[in-house]
Amino acid sequence: MDRFLIRKTIAHRLLISCCILSVVFADVTAQSLAKASASGAVSNVSIVSDNENTSFAKLGDVVTLTFIASSDLPIPQVTIAGHKVSPTAVSYLQYTASWTMTNTDTEGEILFNIVYINNAGDTVNVVNATTDNSKVYFDMTRPTSGVFSTASSPVSAPFSVSISFSEAISTFDVSRIILANATLSDFDRVRNNLITAIVTPLHDGQLSVQIPDSTARDQAGNPNVASVVLTRTAVSTGMFDKIYPNPASSNLIVKYLPAVSAKAVISLVNYNGLTVYEKEMALDGLTVTIDVSRVPSGMYMLYTRSKDYSFYTNVVVAH
Repeated sequence: MDRFLIRKTIAHRLLISCCILSVVFADVTAQSLAKASASGAVSNVSIVSDNENTSFAKLGDVVTLTFIASSDLPIPQVTIAGHKVSPTAVSYLQYTASWTMTNTDTEGEILFNIVYINNAGDTVNVVNATTDNSKVYFDMTRPTSGVFSTASSPVSAPFSVSISFSEAISTFDVSRIILANATLSDFDRVRNNLITAIVTPLHDGQLSVQIPDSTARDQAGNPNVASVVLTRTAVSTGMFDKIYPNPASSNLIVKYLPAVSAKAVISLVNYNGLTVYEKEMALDGLTVTIDVSRVPSGMYMLYTRSKDYSFYTNVVVAH
């Protein structure tokens, strides 16, 4: 009888042990299957900025990450530019997360992470690339600007200047350029950060050119920093031999040096930059007669321009 009880007890204990092992095995299997099925898949990942150029961001711009999340795991953890941000559901499984750029953020490509962690605390997926190849670059540095010319003072004819910026610019407002005793023309965008132009003096004396603040903006929309002022001294030289009478009331006689030849455009420009007389003529005999009888009294710059030269001097019309 004792032997029977002992055998029965042993069999009962073995049955309990098997049940416990079965439960443990089933739990482990379930966890493994859960891990295998909880992929943390993410799709339709995109990143944009609210900047006019959505691929760039400057200070204060909002960068937004959008994605479609996995249905088998909790909401993922998201970081943008190294900052932990909370995803917001905009529809079923579709989320957005945003960060406003500050001066403590690092310039360059804005990095992000979408991290899935299961209920057991295991990281099952990390996403750090978009599915549409979108990228956003952070730029908070204002481009510097400069105006340069190889022409030295004194100048007696139009001369070329180079307007340069420290980086590529997307907009350039020529109307903001500050000029004194000069005009600018013939703009040519040589590169995305270099523009050339022609400076024409209006009359004798100092002239200046400056690129002020916010004349240009870079790709992120940052305005430029003002340039140093370029100055030159304009003088009345060139290839005039005689000009008489000066002041003139009816006819102005202009006699050129022998080096001047062929056709030229002769113009009278007042000190406000307004052309009151302009005519193309042949410089026969190197002497030209200009009818100023209908030109208002005042001080003018007399320009002579051809494909080979350009020079000027001061004249006065008095009636």
